[in-house]
Amino acid sequence: MQAKTTPFIRQHTITNWKRDPFYAEDTVVLGLDIGIEGIGIAVRKGCELLYCKTLLVELPQSKPLAGRRILRGGRRARKNRRLRMRRLKNLFEEHGLPWVDDEVMSRSDPFPMRYRAAYKGGLASKEALSICIRSLVAHRGYDFYAFYSGEGGYPWGEEPTLKDARKWLSSSFVDDEAAEELYSYTEELMGSKGPLNDDERKVWEKAIDDQKIWSEKNSMEKMLKEYASNKSDHRRGRGINFPRSQVEAHLRDIIRRHASLVSNTDEFMEKLFLPCTTPDQKAASIFHYNRKTPKECEKHFEKKIGKCPFALHWGFEKNQCALRSDPDVRKWNLLDFLSNRRFILLEGKQQVSRTLPENCVKTLIDYLVAHTTSKTKPSWDKAKKALEAALKTEGLKIAPRQGPKKKSSVWDQLKDLIAPSRSLNNRGKLSSEAARQLFNDATLEGTSFDPKKISDRKKEIGYYEILANTLMDYGVYTQVQTLLGVLRKPKEGKTISSPFGVKGFLHQLFEKELADKLGGKLVPDYCIIECIKDPPRNEEEKKKRAEAGSDSRAFAENLAKMYGLSQVPGRSVLTRLKLYRQQGGVAKDGLIKTQAVCPFTGRLLGPNPLSADLELAHLFPDSRGGLAIEDNLVLTHRKTNGDMHNLTPREAARLGLDNWLSWEEIEKLRRGFKWSDKKRELFSFVPTKKQPVPDFENLTRTAQLARQLRRMVCLWMELMEDSVEVRKRIGNPSGLHTAAARRGWKVGKKDRSDKSHHRVDAAILSFIPPAAGLNNVLCGGIFENLPSEVVIGGNKTKVYRIEAVAELKPDLSALEEETRQECPVISLRSRSKSKSLGDSTFWRVDSEGNLWQREPLLPAMKKDDLEKLTVEKLREILLGRKIPESEIPSDEKLEKWMQNLEKPLLLKGRKRPIRFIEKKSGKGTFKSPVGWSGIIHPDGTVAQLRKLDETNERLELWLGWNGRRWEYYKRIIPSKEAMRGLKRLGLPWRGREGLLPHMIKFLDAKGVADFREYYCEKLPPFAHKVGEFKKGDTFLLSPEEGEKAKEGVDTTMFASEESILPQSKWYQVSAINSRKSIELKPIFQEGKTYERVAGLVLAGLLRLGSAEEEARKLNLRAPSVGGP
Repeated sequence: MQAKTTPFIRQHTITNWKRDPFYAEDTVVLGLDIGIEGIGIAVRKGCELLYCKTLLVELPQSKPLAGRRILRGGRRARKNRRLRMRRLKNLFEEHGLPWVDDEVMSRSDPFPMRYRAAYKGGLASKEALSICIRSLVAHRGYDFYAFYSGEGGYPWGEEPTLKDARKWLSSSFVDDEAAEELYSYTEELMGSKGPLNDDERKVWEKAIDDQKIWSEKNSMEKMLKEYASNKSDHRRGRGINFPRSQVEAHLRDIIRRHASLVSNTDEFMEKLFLPCTTPDQKAASIFHYNRKTPKECEKHFEKKIGKCPFALHWGFEKNQCALRSDPDVRKWNLLDFLSNRRFILLEGKQQVSRTLPENCVKTLIDYLVAHTTSKTKPSWDKAKKALEAALKTEGLKIAPRQGPKKKSSVWDQLKDLIAPSRSLNNRGKLSSEAARQLFNDATLEGTSFDPKKISDRKKEIGYYEILANTLMDYGVYTQVQTLLGVLRKPKEGKTISSPFGVKGFLHQLFEKELADKLGGKLVPDYCIIECIKDPPRNEEEKKKRAEAGSDSRAFAENLAKMYGLSQVPGRSVLTRLKLYRQQGGVAKDGLIKTQAVCPFTGRLLGPNPLSADLELAHLFPDSRGGLAIEDNLVLTHRKTNGDMHNLTPREAARLGLDNWLSWEEIEKLRRGFKWSDKKRELFSFVPTKKQPVPDFENLTRTAQLARQLRRMVCLWMELMEDSVEVRKRIGNPSGLHTAAARRGWKVGKKDRSDKSHHRVDAAILSFIPPAAGLNNVLCGGIFENLPSEVVIGGNKTKVYRIEAVAELKPDLSALEEETRQECPVISLRSRSKSKSLGDSTFWRVDSEGNLWQREPLLPAMKKDDLEKLTVEKLREILLGRKIPESEIPSDEKLEKWMQNLEKPLLLKGRKRPIRFIEKKSGKGTFKSPVGWSGIIHPDGTVAQLRKLDETNERLELWLGWNGRRWEYYKRIIPSKEAMRGLKRLGLPWRGREGLLPHMIKFLDAKGVADFREYYCEKLPPFAHKVGEFKKGDTFLLSPEEGEKAKEGVDTTMFASEESILPQSKWYQVSAINSRKSIELKPIFQEGKTYERVAGLVLAGLLRLGSAEEEARKLNLRAPSVGGP
């Protein structure tokens, strides 16, 4: 039941807040709203907003480093192969074997030769033997050692996914040694929903066994024999991955059988198969060459091992983090968990939430120690039995599990600590010595296991402070780095003046841009942060969040359909439907299949969740500080709600009210409800003198981004050592509080299509006080529950919603005027080192400067299209790929090939099958080298050619006299990356020396001397620069201006400020084209993209008049014949 707020208490609270330092005239408050699209930043001093903008943050691509590592691995593999070939060539010269040139090698087929050499009569010539040896050294098979030497994580790639592992395994030869190695990966593999379950484990192990049996029946000899005897099929000989040990044995056998063709065979084989275990051997190794020796690999991986913060703090000699399987680390992790977590237990028939008793903690620790030091693995069932026996001595039992079984509970976490379901062979965050020291200090050398005392001892030894001060070296969110920069590590034995190695946006804002207005303050007095729950780390996650938003809307639409509503209802009605569903209600197509149940009386709530006889009841009464949030609300009968008055469910149940169930029956009933853990905690909350009101700010764990940002802000504001000041000066209101402030302060409805809404939320946040300010007015906060009426089914129903008190409403009217003067959205250029400078595609260039790309013979086709593929359609596709009709096989051969499109196709007149063709690119030419990177060899051939992303840095607008009148001139200034690419190509910016013939042709056709003149328009003497355009520059355009600009009409008519209309929108320069034009895209609202904005309109965009008018304003005079 809703209780009325006493006017005196309300007014007294508001008066206190008006006098609070949070609202003082000289107080500086920073508001941060972290969203998916951007970050809202607002800074106020007193009640005056000094800064209020939305900062758009460019998120990195999904797994950018993984893609780069794959490409880098390919480059290294090719480089290693070339090195092996150079050394092999020298070895051939020493022992009298000829080196077959590349052209002959490309036409040769080594697989039949290898079959004859190893299993038939042998080879007759040294050339054939040379081809066999060269092929086997180039394609030497897979080696598990290589994957531990920095070449990659697993034989199939970098990720330990079951799908990728099985795909690789299906085409790999597996002997006993390889099988044992593959079995060892079982604990590391990840299935569809995490570590392998029992079924997936059986599938993986069976796949290994099956492939081992298959390998015994399909030896290398059989593969080569089938290949040699079936010449018409021409299957790839490399379709099977053989272990390197087998390839080596095969090669040794071939060389021994042809010892007569090699001078000094023993020395030849010794040099060819020299191991790569020392630096000297690596310098000469051929077949077994690896980039790193075992010792070099060990040093390489040691550098990647993290440093234990506790070992560094205490000065331990060994400070590397240990494996998670380390006994001391596991023992401490379990103790740390048990000292912090509360468990739902039964004390008689009463449920209690508490930490485990001391004897139970010791029982679990002893069980883990006993089984980590023995060969038997710990079992959760046995550990649970030991725990139940220990609980029984304290008169306690484990309470039946509540909530969905799929959701992880505290018991699941405990189970995973004792009997882990996944491999512990990765590094943790503690060294073995530090873990042992922590355990001994927290338990007084293993004599005290009381959770409360352990927590107190952890505080005494500075456990939490060391954790809080640990520098974040990895996994830092892009949003956090953008705002506050990058932390730096102090060198051993040295101190640093500031923990920030690279300062972020907020540092620059406070220390430079707002320095004159802040009265010498370099940090805010208060910082209020609202953060989305699961922020995206990259573009892929951002896309998934957008899809999740669509799913939420779809859920609301589906819920409305289930209950027979014609349209998606408002928030109050939607809340009723959700609560009805949570309490067991089931509906379909407007019909109630199962009625919901009252959680207090067990009575059915009727077939209409919107009935006027039903009301929303607070689990923790609003009269005592409860908030009207979904997790604090249930649906019940009007009379039942009235009976509760201002009591909690537990307090009301003890009074024996009419029709009410006992508390034990209520506890049993609510187990079947679809409630969140947060709601269950509120339902069972027991007020105490120490905590009379639930902590609505911290009922659930804070999101990882919020924790990171809060921690960095603490470092910036120098509050790390004072937890009281942190809570007092750094606030974390939820989206609920921001929405309530919007309603109470009449700010207006949020438009999520407008990215500038983040700045408005940030401005609101800067006026929401932290800590107690988030409470109800009755408990010293600024929020209150206000009644309102909604009409449902023709009946008026009273609902309550939370709002901020109107008396504290800030003046945000300046935001709209500021938007008309300055763009409210700013975008920072990404500084990510993982971002590629250009396209990853390498292009081939012909003599005319045209670009060619290697593509699959058949374009990518969907399954349905492949099923409909006919011989006629296939022939049409091949002709469309520019394959001469004379080379296309007959219909009979095409039909046979269509039965297995995975095989390569043998065209007429070709000796070898093909999978790929070269196709001319439609993306441009290489006639201008600016914006490209590559290598030009002395013979004029171009290699490693790729397109750079950033070609032009800016477009400059100049005013000059053309001999008859004043005129605007345009010049393109290339980017630094483009000029570096030009230098790498070895081509000139000025002059023509070294240019390729087709480039000289291009310049002649354009009538310019060189590329500088082509890009930078020749200016008349005494020209004057009047403006420039860079990527990211913003302009305010009305729809009329945009359309005129798109048509190429001179827009200098819009130079007056009167052209800035209410419907004007901000646009940003998204591209600077080499055609001396720019592209404009809307920044934060939906709107048209004005592409190819011609040079005629550039002056108008800069709010300049005609060329003659600007010359008069600048007092420019027409030059005379003899001078200016």
